[in-house]
Amino acid sequence: MAMTNKISRAIRTLTGRRRYTAAILLAGGIGSRMASEDGTTKQLMILKGKPLIAYAARAFEDCADIDEIVVVARSEEVERVRLILEEEKIKKLSLIVKGGETRQESAKNGFDALGEGVDYVAVHDVARCMVTPEMISRVVSVAYEMKAASAAAHVSDTVKIAGGDGIVRETPDRNLLWAAQTPQVFHADLYRAATYMAEKEGLRATDDNSMVEAIGHRVKLVDCGPENFKVTTKADLIMAEVLLRMQEREGKKPKKKEKAGAKK
Repeated sequence: MAMTNKISRAIRTLTGRRRYTAAILLAGGIGSRMASEDGTTKQLMILKGKPLIAYAARAFEDCADIDEIVVVARSEEVERVRLILEEEKIKKLSLIVKGGETRQESAKNGFDALGEGVDYVAVHDVARCMVTPEMISRVVSVAYEMKAASAAAHVSDTVKIAGGDGIVRETPDRNLLWAAQTPQVFHADLYRAATYMAEKEGLRATDDNSMVEAIGHRVKLVDCGPENFKVTTKADLIMAEVLLRMQEREGKKPKKKEKAGAKK
C-alpha cells in the first residue's frame, strides 16, 4: 500500500497535480449513546450488512481527490478494522494507528503518522457514514483555494442562547447559523501549526476547525446538506438505512427512453 501511495505522488508530480491529499478517518469512539447491549462500538455497528466504518472508507477510496487514507482506531479494534478494510478493498489505506484519550489527540496521532509530501489533510469522523465522494471533492476543492474548508449544513431550527437558569438571553439569526460537519480539510502546514498551538496553549477543541480558527485563520464552510449527518443514536442508524434504501431504489430506476424521432 505504501508503494501505491509513492506511485500516486510521482504521477501527480509528472502531471502537474502537486496537491497530495491524505484523509484521517477517526474511528476511536465508544458511542455510549448508542447503548449497544453486546458492547459493539459505533464504528463497528452494522448498517445494511456492513460496519459503519466501511461506508466512510469507501467514500474516501472512491474520491479522486484523496491519495492516502490513515485510520485512527481503538487499540483493541485495530486488527478488526484492518480486516474490515481489507474485505472492503480499501487500497488507499496506508496505516491504522491507535487513538488517544480524546478526539483531538486521535486526530493528531493520525496526522503525525503521515509521511512527508502531504500537502492537504482531510479529517473525517467515520460516524458520518453517509458522506459521498462528491461531498469530499467539494470541500477539498474549496480548501485548495482557502487552505481551510469544512463540510457544514445550514441550521433549520430557531436557536436560543440561554443562561444556566434556562432563561433566553438571545435569539440569533438562523440564516447565519451552520452546523459543522466533516470532512474538515486543511493545508498540512496550517494544520500542523494549529495542532502545535492547541497543545501548547492547552486548547480543548470540539473540532479541527476550532484549532485553526484559534490561530487566526478563516475556515470556509461548504454546504453538504443534512444527509451528511453523524450517527449518534439508534434512531440515526435507522435513518441511515432508510436513506441507503432510497438511494438503491433511485439507482435501480430504469433510464427514460428517448422518443422515436427525437433529436440527439
